[in-house]
Amino acid sequence: MPLTADVAAQQVQERLRSLHRLIYEIETERTRNEQCIDSILRAEKSTESSSSADDSSSSSHQQMQLKSLYKAGLTASEQEERVLRAALSRIYEIR
Repeated sequence: MPLTADVAAQQVQERLRSLHRLIYEIETERTRNEQCIDSILRAEKSTESSSSADDSSSSSHQQMQLKSLYKAGLTASEQEERVLRAALSRIYEIR
């Protein structure tokens, strides 16, 4: 059954609405990633400045904190990638 112009236009409108929502999700994820990156940079700077103190227990704690921040950043990046890929998929559907 061929699509009528009205049905095709309605499908495009639905996909555009979906894309619009995805764009807002992308912005949310990007903001979250920026916060993760800022946290990582602050922790790295803190680690560098306190490395001259040579306190092994605090250094170990800072390394663990950095590792957890890296993992959180990686997870946030993967989530942003998922949303970006969904948006690209929606764009290809509209084409």
